[in-house]
Amino acid sequence: MKFQINQTEIEIILLTNCSFISELIEAQKTTTCFMACINPKMIPSLFVIQTLLHNILLRNNNLQSNLQSNRMVDNNTTIINNKNNKEETILNWKTENIHTELIYCLHPKRNIGQAFKDFSAKENQVLCISCSNINVNNNLNINLNNNNSGTNLREYLNKFNSDNENVKMMEEKEEIERYLKENVDVELLCKLFKFSTFEKNTFNLEDNMLTYLTVRDY
Repeated sequence: MKFQINQTEIEIILLTNCSFISELIEAQKTTTCFMACINPKMIPSLFVIQTLLHNILLRNNNLQSNLQSNRMVDNNTTIINNKNNKEETILNWKTENIHTELIYCLHPKRNIGQAFKDFSAKENQVLCISCSNINVNNNLNINLNNNNSGTNLREYLNKFNSDNENVKMMEEKEEIERYLKENVDVELLCKLFKFSTFEKNTFNLEDNMLTYLTVRDY
């Protein structure tokens, strides 16, 4: 599945019967991480991922626009010089790249350690999410994907999958969506987000999760 948010292309693939998840998670910890590896049981729908990515990118774009207008940098702004030291990228993120920022933003307590513990892939299934900048001249690209240039997500995953013929890759939106809805761990999410008994019995999990995460940011 692929979609765009402004100048960022997002690619999502869901793997099941996957025996190389530990290798993917280790690769995710590097500064040049190519994707986020998320436990699909913790995601009720693709709309949750799409909404959070939109908010992450919008927040950063708004900050860059304001700073360019005001020519001011506050204490919460990170400036990263590129290899040629000719351009600067201004980030309003708490982590080093958009993939780890997504995992961080999924957690209700905004704790990066707990976020990796609660939302990272487990067992033999993983929701892989990769973001890359469409405009290679845009300096934000170094913070989305600063390695594996020109490699799409399937090609990247196949590097780990050379000896595993049983792994299943789901790439169609409808197939991924159906899997998420059928396998989401409602009880675990309700416990993590501390939803009340009333909320558990009457709510839409997707709506309540997004409402909680959105309100928390303001």
